[in-house]
Amino acid sequence: MKPSESPIDLKDFSKRAFEALGSVVEEWGAAGLDVLVADDLVSYFRGQDILRLSFSPLEASERDETQRVTLGSPVLEGLLHVLSNKGLLARAYLNPLHAESRNVEEKFARKFHWENAKPYLKSSSLEETGRACFQFKVSFLSDDRIERLYLISVNLTTFLEEVRLLREWDLLFFEHERRYEGVAAFCLPDVDRVSERAVVFLRKRISPELENMKAFQEKFLKRDLLRIGDYYHELFREIGRKEAKAEGDPSLLDRVRKRKTAVALDRQKKIRDAVEKYRLDVRAEIVNLLILYQPWMRCVFGFKSRSGDLERVFYWDPVLKDFSDYACEQCQIPSSTFMVRGPKFICLKCKEVKDENIRMAHAQS
Repeated sequence: MKPSESPIDLKDFSKRAFEALGSVVEEWGAAGLDVLVADDLVSYFRGQDILRLSFSPLEASERDETQRVTLGSPVLEGLLHVLSNKGLLARAYLNPLHAESRNVEEKFARKFHWENAKPYLKSSSLEETGRACFQFKVSFLSDDRIERLYLISVNLTTFLEEVRLLREWDLLFFEHERRYEGVAAFCLPDVDRVSERAVVFLRKRISPELENMKAFQEKFLKRDLLRIGDYYHELFREIGRKEAKAEGDPSLLDRVRKRKTAVALDRQKKIRDAVEKYRLDVRAEIVNLLILYQPWMRCVFGFKSRSGDLERVFYWDPVLKDFSDYACEQCQIPSSTFMVRGPKFICLKCKEVKDENIRMAHAQS
């Protein structure tokens, strides 16, 4: 991924942000926006009240008045500054045409599988759920500065990340009003707990890129340290020869040894500077937060197994037309295949770990 690229659509992000901040936005071409900037925001954009923005290098090069928008460009930095200062919090609703679903057990069987239990639907009801959709700006800081924008969605009922929602983001229809009735309003959980979950998912999301950056930095640090080592190795060899020749001259020997000490200190400084140059810091800040509400079906399933009858709650999502993910009760990672072990539903990977631990315990006894 190049530094100018981003994991989200910058045009869509800019359009939604400007509109949420009270500006008037019109699209032009396939990759352009005309923005009539709200009066209280003009100072963030160098006094300009009208912006013609392009998200395509071709359009920007053909029009003198058009400003190219990329990560790090003045317009986007101004927009991020506004959002950070205002702490933008928005609310929207997803209003599905049909909140309830037929053939729930059949759809459940297509989504999930139990190797040693038989599920059956006990009851279902409609309730409201919420999602916290965080927009994070992440800065990777070393000798250079690389910035990315990430969208993280946390379901506020299950506290699981909703990756599929993000994949379907462009197909969703957001509304400002709730159009479903007969469902109690959702109570938002503690904001600190939600933020902590979002940060966990963000760390997981950026981990591959962070590891690649670290490997890149370590490669060049190793190269520079080898150069420093070779340079000062030769320098110390030369000083050693001068030191041998100065054995009969105390004054000259003292000067050579002082030179040797100074070179050693200089080498240490060069090493520290090289390590600092390639040190990688990561900083993340919340740019904005969208709370997204919708109805879904709360489905209570019973499970017949050798461990006895168990009961769990699952959720049918009428927007995504699928059951929400369910996490293994051992490792907390979503799975689609489970086994009943005692009172817990565990994934096959955790089952293998448990089986291996049992085998090892029997072998030692």
